[in-house]
Amino acid sequence: MQIAGTLLHTCFYGMQEVNGGEPLSVLTDNVRTAIMKNITRRMTPQPLKIRADIDMTCFAYDGVLHIQVSYLVLLAWVVLLFQLLSCLLRSQP
Repeated sequence: MQIAGTLLHTCFYGMQEVNGGEPLSVLTDNVRTAIMKNITRRMTPQPLKIRADIDMTCFAYDGVLHIQVSYLVLLAWVVLLFQLLSCLLRSQP
């Protein structure tokens, strides 16, 4: 994660400036590595589960056929929406 590394570098560099330009004695290499691993792990994108319940009723003569067509149209919209979202998420820096 490039963003996590940049933020951590800025944070640790700022801590050195406060201490007169010398590294803080509390932040040993082991502690710094552990903090960087922890923050990097927490900044990774987490999978998201989405669920929707949809109820449709149609009392027309061909009601079942109308509901099937409605579900297919809804499915096409959902697929299009997810493709658009994945494109937008990939294009962000």
